[in-house]
Amino acid sequence: KVDPNDVRELTPEFFSVPDILVNRQHLSFGRREDTKEEVDNVILPPWANANPYRFIEIQRRALESDCASRGMNKWIDLIFGYQQQGKEAEKAHNVFPKLSYDAESILTRASESQRESYKMQAYHWGQTPAQLLVARHKERIPKEQNLSYSILDRKAQVKYTGKGFNEKVLANEVVGRRRVVKIFAAEEPHKDSSFAIVTLGGTYIDYSIEINESEYNALSQTRILSPQLVRSSVKIYKALYYENNIATLSPLITSHFPIVLIRKHSPPYLVQGGYVNGTLLFTQLAGTPRSVAIKAHREAITCLEINREETIGISGSISGEVILYNILKEMTWQAKLFAHNHTGPVTHIHLSNEMQLFCTASSDGTVNLYTFAGGLLRKFAHPVNAPVDFALLSQSPVGCVALYGKETGTIYSFSMSGELMHKQEESTREVVDAVVGRDSNFNEYLVYLNGRDNILSALRLPDLTEKVNIVKKRGTAIAFFDNQRMGVIGDETGEFTLIWNPYSVNSQNKPLLILSLIHISEPTRQAEISYAVFCLKKKKKKK
Repeated sequence: KVDPNDVRELTPEFFSVPDILVNRQHLSFGRREDTKEEVDNVILPPWANANPYRFIEIQRRALESDCASRGMNKWIDLIFGYQQQGKEAEKAHNVFPKLSYDAESILTRASESQRESYKMQAYHWGQTPAQLLVARHKERIPKEQNLSYSILDRKAQVKYTGKGFNEKVLANEVVGRRRVVKIFAAEEPHKDSSFAIVTLGGTYIDYSIEINESEYNALSQTRILSPQLVRSSVKIYKALYYENNIATLSPLITSHFPIVLIRKHSPPYLVQGGYVNGTLLFTQLAGTPRSVAIKAHREAITCLEINREETIGISGSISGEVILYNILKEMTWQAKLFAHNHTGPVTHIHLSNEMQLFCTASSDGTVNLYTFAGGLLRKFAHPVNAPVDFALLSQSPVGCVALYGKETGTIYSFSMSGELMHKQEESTREVVDAVVGRDSNFNEYLVYLNGRDNILSALRLPDLTEKVNIVKKRGTAIAFFDNQRMGVIGDETGEFTLIWNPYSVNSQNKPLLILSLIHISEPTRQAEISYAVFCLKKKKKKK
């Protein structure tokens, strides 16, 4: 039954954390008074199929839906806007006890006995935030009129173009070493340095893209995207492990080439592993050529990754050791954590900037989940104890860890608490590279290169459904730009392919305010309970 006096709102966990619905510790909550049944897991509505992950996933999709967005302005008017106080609040039946509006000043003037009474009122009725707006807020623009289409959208019409390297550039390389092993995509494709490609033989090529967006259809307010390569610079850095003759490491290192690009520091530089003695080599890419080597691991580094802000670095070695670094100035990495939680070589590292987490996969069949602060959160085991080749983190609509092993050819998704949620048999055991992509509805996908069928495919996370075959193209490495409208595929011949969705939206009536979800806690509660509020901020004008 609906109680009109119950004005409590759902906490953020009801849209993101399935574990709040499950009594995993088997705590005793007593029995219900009406049925005498023991209180245990939360009883979910029929549409959730008694599955807490499905419940949270549907809740999250509903929260991000156009249906919820269309009424967002009315909610803003009531909570932050012109209907919060005064006659407009009375007309909207949006009036609360006086204490709800100015609790701090009232509590300051109240006696000790009154203060306890006021706290109980705040506990039951909550507190009203400061009034930010005095005029009616505009309705939020629907997604189909306000967002650019992603490569992963069903409506996307993916286009691509291939470009081979200049033969003069690769003239000194053995044909087998022209393979593209790593692609670095900038946060924005229109930056001076849009993306960079690294080959197995040691060639680094930096490309710039010019983005042309011309009117396509004025009636439907669509614009067409037409990217063009306008510049490239070529550098030959010191080749990797071939000089050290460690051919036994070849399958490990070439799967996830241990090399990263630091762009945001001046000058930019490459960091590479793969050496027998566990060395990290720093190579400056601008100004006077300079290389610095530091001893990091006891044995060869097999994986290397950095976070988006380029403040944290993570390396893994053939011995299973993992090191977390603080990235400082002037090609300096400072180790702050040494972890020895794998018994086999580290095969993959993936970071989630949104969740401030990273995971490490190993041929010993395990995946370890860490915080950026260095704490080990959880260990995952491959369901049949097979080696894990890829492990990736996803946070929308439900946090999960997706892993894949070539030995079984199966993709699995686990909840953050370690429970196996879904699995998907693949038609091949030749998944070459994998990343996490996102569509314009904020659904995340596992995007991977099928080495046998030469197709770039995607599976929606965490349920591993709605498979999308993006483009048929042979490849050895992939990267997506942050806007998800463009990506780059490299292959074994040194050629790359630029893929993009040409259509976006030309919306002139953009809102002046943006919404961001933040978490705060109520100090008046007996236990601190986090709840969600929307923080309104003015958009910064572009100069």
